Amino acid sequence: SLSPSIPETLTVRGTRTLSVAGRTSYGGFVALDQTLIAPRLASQVISGSAAVSVSGRTLTGLSEGDASIEVSLDGMTGTLPLRVAPEVLAPRRIGVVANGLSIDQSGANLWATFGAANVHSNSIGKINVTTGGVSNLIVVGSEPDAIQVSPDGSRAYVGIKGSNGLRRVELGSAQLGPIIDITDSGSQLFEGFVTSISVNPSNSSEIAVTCQASSTGAHWGPIIIKDDVRLSDYIPGFYSDYARCAYSSSTSLVGANGNSSDFSVSKGQVSATGVAHLMKRANVISSYGVSHVDVDGTTGYTSNGAVFNTDSLSRIAQIEYPVAVLNTGQRPVDVALDPAKGVVWAAFSDYGGNGNIIIRSVKTDTWGFSSAFSLAGIEGDFKRVYRLGSNSLVLHTTKAFYVVDSLPTP
Repeated sequence: SLSPSIPETLTVRGTRTLSVAGRTSYGGFVALDQTLIAPRLASQVISGSAAVSVSGRTLTGLSEGDASIEVSLDGMTGTLPLRVAPEVLAPRRIGVVANGLSIDQSGANLWATFGAANVHSNSIGKINVTTGGVSNLIVVGSEPDAIQVSPDGSRAYVGIKGSNGLRRVELGSAQLGPIIDITDSGSQLFEGFVTSISVNPSNSSEIAVTCQASSTGAHWGPIIIKDDVRLSDYIPGFYSDYARCAYSSSTSLVGANGNSSDFSVSKGQVSATGVAHLMKRANVISSYGVSHVDVDGTTGYTSNGAVFNTDSLSRIAQIEYPVAVLNTGQRPVDVALDPAKGVVWAAFSDYGGNGNIIIRSVKTDTWGFSSAFSLAGIEGDFKRVYRLGSNSLVLHTTKAFYVVDSLPTP
């Protein structure tokens, strides 16, 4: 029989050359002259044709997945099972350390927050993704953390962790709004910090805010702030059903709770006096850990891959790569929406132990995986992944930013 092999792992868009040895009935191997056998060698894909193609002795990775190749020579055959791995990219590193990051709707401008110990102490600033330079610095208060830029790019809302508050910043004039207290004595939230900020898509002077108690770790939300005035208290609950939230329309919010036993999503109505809870659906989220919620049209996304309808709250899909990790499917640590390409870019931790982050594109019409690549050399703990411009991604960690300047075709 024959024993085919390749010298190293085949990656998406990569090529490898088959080597073929003979194998005796006693299990021994016989070296074969690869040049002499090439004209008589036949090869074919017997499974996994979406993942690999073969021509003679040349294998080409098409997409991430498992495959099997059969080779034949003078009546002898052999098979080669293989897994096509994500291609490895070396992202461009921007050595700027920041607490939080927001990208305006144009996808071109990055605004970051810098803590007290940073060289840009207690400020926000704009990061040039080409040079890594920081400009337009504005001192905003003690320990700025969460930040959200309005869709028109004119203002930012910044969580001020050192003051248990939040404030508006006009980016053109550097004018600062008052620090708004986010605590709530009625709910026994005496100190805390902002965890998410969502700007009303029709009115950039109105935002929905969630927060977390510093001492207990409890999640609270949402409160509505309009024209620098807080309209409402938090919806009650130690682990709020709106632990993270986002506007689904100018008068509606959707929220998610990845830290309770029912893994729910919820819907609320926004009015001139605040937000009123409308409905809730349990078991839409598949696992703990929701860091943010995104909305595109009538589709909501949680950072750990739950996809749901923002009207009915019914689950549409769960983004989950089908490999065994602790006997469960592997769920993303974050997602970045890319409506123009009809995909979601989902970030996964690489459990192979090398510290890489794997990015997989997921088609929003079939919820199937398409392209995949691995980012090498990532330092620091993962924070978030963002779309940038028309064809780039930014990965934010506790130590730096990493830019993928040209995304592979999904």
